Amino acid sequence: MRRDDEPAGDLTGRVVFGPRGVRHRSTTGPDELRVLFTMNPGGFEGLVRDMSEPAQRRELPPPSDEEPDYEALQRIALAHRCEIRE
Repeated sequence: MRRDDEPAGDLTGRVVFGPRGVRHRSTTGPDELRVLFTMNPGGFEGLVRDMSEPAQRRELPPPSDEEPDYEALQRIALAHRCEIRE
């Protein structure tokens, strides 16, 4: 997890607050990750739903060789009052 591009350190078993207006992101490695997100006010779930692709089977798909359509993702993010930054 990073906030304003500063690493937050090991967050195992911790609570993290990512306030609106403060850039934050998370990345995962090869290990298992379990996260419980709560959003207030609601609405972020619409962004996740609109950026998602339904699973075809109950298994992880193989990695894609294609680059994401960043323009389409940015349009979806803006429709939900979010932004994607590099």
